[in-house]
This record gives sequence, C-alpha cells and structure tokens, in this order.
Amino acid sequence: MHKQLRKTLAALLALALLVSVLPIGAAPAWAAGDTGDFNVTGNGSYAYNNGVLTVNDGANITISMASDATTPTSDRIVVAENATATITIAGVNIKGSDCDGSQVIAAKSAIDLSNGSILTIDLSANTENTLAGGNGITEGSGAPGIHVPDSASLIIQGEGSLSVSGGTSSTAFCGVGIGGNASTTSAGEACGTVIIFASDNVTITAGQAGSGSDSADDIGGSNGQYQNNGDDGQGIRPGTNGNYTVYGNLTLPCDITIPNGATVTIPQDASLTVPQGTTLTNNGTIQKDGGSFINDGTVTGQQPADDRYSINYADETITIAEGYALYDAETGGNTIIAAGAERTASITTYISDYNSTTKTLYLQAPAAEGENPPDRRAITIPARPAAPTVNATINYANEKLSFPSCVTETTLEYALSQSNPNWKDVPSGAALSEMEWDGNAEKSYYFRTRATDSAFASSATTTPITAPARPAAPTDPILMDYTDVSVTYYVGEGVQCRLGNEGAWVTLGQNETDHTFTGLNPQTTYTVYARNPATESQFASAEASDEVTTKSSASEAPEMTYEVTANSITLRYSAPWQYQTSDDEWISVEGAKEFTNLEAATEYTFTVRVAESETAEASKVGTVKVYTAHAAPAANEGYTINYATETLTVNDGYEVNTAEDFTGTAILSGASLSDYIGSTPTSATRPTRTAHQPAQQ
Repeated sequence: MHKQLRKTLAALLALALLVSVLPIGAAPAWAAGDTGDFNVTGNGSYAYNNGVLTVNDGANITISMASDATTPTSDRIVVAENATATITIAGVNIKGSDCDGSQVIAAKSAIDLSNGSILTIDLSANTENTLAGGNGITEGSGAPGIHVPDSASLIIQGEGSLSVSGGTSSTAFCGVGIGGNASTTSAGEACGTVIIFASDNVTITAGQAGSGSDSADDIGGSNGQYQNNGDDGQGIRPGTNGNYTVYGNLTLPCDITIPNGATVTIPQDASLTVPQGTTLTNNGTIQKDGGSFINDGTVTGQQPADDRYSINYADETITIAEGYALYDAETGGNTIIAAGAERTASITTYISDYNSTTKTLYLQAPAAEGENPPDRRAITIPARPAAPTVNATINYANEKLSFPSCVTETTLEYALSQSNPNWKDVPSGAALSEMEWDGNAEKSYYFRTRATDSAFASSATTTPITAPARPAAPTDPILMDYTDVSVTYYVGEGVQCRLGNEGAWVTLGQNETDHTFTGLNPQTTYTVYARNPATESQFASAEASDEVTTKSSASEAPEMTYEVTANSITLRYSAPWQYQTSDDEWISVEGAKEFTNLEAATEYTFTVRVAESETAEASKVGTVKVYTAHAAPAANEGYTINYATETLTVNDGYEVNTAEDFTGTAILSGASLSDYIGSTPTSATRPTRTAHQPAQQ
C-alpha cells in the first residue's frame, strides 16, 4: 500500500476511534439535514451519528419521522448528561435495537436519558407515537422503552397519544416501560423522576418476561439479580378521568404545569415538594390524602397547606409544625411562635394593606443532631386585598340590597360598625331582615370581601350604605263585617292589607277603602295587618293590626215549642230567634212570640231560624206548621141522648169526656148511660183532634 495512503487511512481510523470514545454530551453537531430516520426542527444543539440523535442542553426541538424512514426505526434518541431539553414528538415510531446473541451489546431504549438530564416530552396533538425498548436475546435483558436512571427526570405532557413498552426477555429480566435498566449480574437500576400529565391516550407497559417469571414494573426500578430490584423512584402517574397520583418523595426537578381540570392526589407515604427557584402552575386541584406538601418555591393557583406551616386566611392565624419556630426577621428579630410552644398565633398585625409592601415572616426548622439550625425559610404574608367597589342600592319594595352584576354578594361580609366591626356573611339575596335590620331603627353597613383559601379578607369600605327605619304605621284597620268564612275591614284608600304573616299584601286602589278576606275557617282567630306601601325612596311603613275571630257556621234549624188557642199560636225557643214575614223580612224574637187574630181550626206555617250573634251565623231556616184549635161547641152540641135506650150518640168530628179538661173517661158513641143515670157526672164535649190540629182546650 502506498505509504501516504496508509498514513491517511491511519489518521482516519484514529479520528473514528476518537469520536467513538468521546462523551455523549461532547458529540459534535452535524449538518442540519443529517438526522437519520428523523425529521428534526426547532432550536438548540443536537447531533446525529451512527443511528443516535443526541440532544444537548437547552434544545427545544420537534422530532417526526422522515418521509423515507422505515418504521419502526432502530435510530434512537439520547439526552446528553446534565442536559435540560424539550422534545416535541409528532408521530415517531422507535424500537431500540435488541441485545446481540453474545450479550456483548445490550438492548437499547428508544429514548435514553443520561445521568443528571431533564427531558420534557410534548406529545403533539392528533399524533400517535410508539416507543419500544429492545428485546433481550437468549438470556439477555430487555431495555426500557424510555430509560430514566436515578439521577434523571422525565416529564411527559401534551395532547397526542403515546405507547411505551419495555423489551422482552426469555428470563425475568424484561425491560420496564419507563425507568432503570435491568441487570442479570447485579441489582436492578433505580428509576429517576417520572411525571406524566397527558390528556390523551397514554399506555405504558413492561416487556414480557420468560415463562414463570414475574414481569417488571410498568414505571419504576428494573429487575436485578436475585430479585434485587431497583427503587421505583418518584413522580406523578396518570389515572383515569383527569386524576393523577403522586408516588414516592417527589421534589419537582423543574417548572411544572398541572393541566386544566386535573386532580393530583398525594396519598399516604408520598410527598410533593416545590423547591426554591421552581414554579408549580396549578390549573387544576392538588389534594392531600395522607401525604405531605412542602412549598419552598412558587405555586400559582390552588395549593394545599404546607406541612411545615399553614395559614388560616379566615381567622388570620398561622400554625407551624411541631419543633419549628417563627420569627419576624431573617436573623434575630422577635419570636412569634417559639419552638415547643403553642403552635398557632395571630398574624393580623403582619397583614399589609393592599397598597403597602407585603411583610415576611421566617420559619426556623429544627436542627439535626450535632448540626447548626438551617437558614430560616421566608414566608410571605400576602397583603390584604383592596376594599370592594360595592355600589349597592336599597330595594325598598323587596327590602333588600341590590348589587351590580359584577359583584357576587355571597363573597362579601358586612359589619354595622367601622370602629369595632363584627363581620358576618352577606346572605344570598341580601335580604335586610337577615342582616340585622328590623325596621325599627336605621342600620349602616360596611363591606369587605370574604377570606378565601388563599387570600385574607379585604380592606373594608369606608362609606356606609344606610338603610333607614320604617315610616310610622297607619291607623288600625276597622272591622266592618265578619261571617264564619269572611271578614271585611276598612283600611283606607291606597293602604295595603294582608291576612296573617304569610298572606300576600293587597293594595287598595283609588276610591277603595274596604277589603274582604274570604275562604276562612269558622271559629278561627285571624290577625289583619295594614301598612302604607313602599315607594322608591322609603320602605313600607310599620304595621297596624286588628284581631278577629270568625263566627261558627250555621247550625241546624231550631226545634220550636208552641201553644195554641182557637185564635192564637205562641211559638217559643230557648235562644234569640227570628221569623220571616210575607215581605221576607226577618223579625227578631227573644223567648216567646204570640200570633193572634187567627182563624180557628186553621193550619199556619211559620219560617224560623236561630238569630245571628256575635259568635255565630244565623242557623239554617226551618218551617213550623201549626193548627189553631177549634172553637168551643155550644151547649148540647155534638151529641144526642136516646132516653129510651139510655145510650149516647156522638156526632162525627166530636168527642165526649167525663172531665172538663178531657183527662177523665172518654164516652164513645153508642155507649150506655146506665152508669151515669141518677148521678151528676161532670162531662164535657169538644171537637175531635186531627193531625196538627188541636182540639179546643
């Protein structure tokens, strides 16, 4: 071989060997179009060499498949050591290479995070992405779909779909879906931090293990020799319906955003820490379910109580964890809460007005044994919000406060004093009767915005809204008439009246002075109220009232007693009663009433009822039919005596008795008089009684 050619080949070989041993992070950048099966756009440093796309610190790129790529491709993505990068994947399909038969070259992951790296994967909307780890051959280990060693952090977010799977193994050393590398000769590698916030379909599965072997975790540390598996690390795993769960002791590796509507739960034995210099933007909800939350950084949106301290914004107090102390200065200063003392204290004096500088308190953690206390942790006490612009008006007709549409009354509190306020919630509807106004005296109201879970109550308004007292009551209503089912009252023109406290107010119109309430119950006591109605500038007046008891309803018609003569009838009843004349006029009677100048033996009909009283209606109407008595017969009228046969014949329509009052023995027609011959019996004769027709007395 030509000497110069040999030198040139040697130099090229040396260069190739040099490149092969360079650290991944130091790989040189290649031409923009030289990215293998990938199409790469975006900003930052990245390089492609021998099937590996290396992404360097600060890169923010989008990776899709090249138009002529064979899928799945064995080209893979490696994040350089200690690099922080963002990769948007848009329809990639990567399968890491398998372990070679001699196990000299291990199976590879589709995406490999180097130690200390932080990778954020954005799933491009409406794309499907597949990442699979290489398989173990014979007794080799399968690779993770995404390799995340103990010191690395992976964040997955976005709206596309993603399938991640570990490589298979004929033994127990299959690859995890996301996490550490498996090892057949030592402990399995621990997993780093894995945080997943993805709104579409994300599936993460471990590879298939050999028959009879337990599979690896979907996310976590890998399987190791003698079941010495790696630690599962920490992170946030997706559930269903927008629910996510913290696992392990998670310290956020970078700024993180919780999506809209997401709920992140911190269960027992898990913790979430926002470190200093890191921002957690919470567009959802964080809730503790036995776990702990510590915020040394910045949290926007809702946050649970920090386990070292909590602020009660409504009570304006702070509570610190046992063993901690609280001061008003970073060093020295006044002690607000001493270690070992009562752990809750008021912080009202440390709350600044909205236009003043916020104040800071300092939390001192207990010192570890044999060490000095750590630096005090600053706690910013939020300023009090500005007083609300209430612009409330008084609705005199409905006796409530009306607020503009931009003000939600239930977020407000009111007080009746500016110098010594006792704040109470403004009720829904803002009825003045529920805000200590009873109409007897004016009330002045000051307002502030109610405290929330993250803000103190606002400053108070300085100009009150004053509800005046009611005008004086009108004259008492006057009872005009009442029955068993109605009452009529005089209240006056334009005055309002109502029956009882629950009835609706009735406003009398022009030229109306009386109002009748109907549909009432008999023998029931009612109260009728009257007031002057509200106007646009004053409340309805105080109320005048009168009490009335309705009458009992009509009873049954009276059962009259009577006495008759030939020319008179006397009717009698035990209570005042009335009879009706031919002119339909009712004449009132107390006791007895004699009707004279009547025809003998004549039937008379009387229409009667029990008279109306102050407590009862007139009874039902009844009729009484009575005959006057016959006139007394003349001497020897109505009978004949047969002296020969000594018998007595009684004429039709007459009767004979041995006693003048007809209480003796009746002598029938044809009766023998032998018992009475020679004697002087007392006898009497009168016309015979008929139905409803008394005989002459």
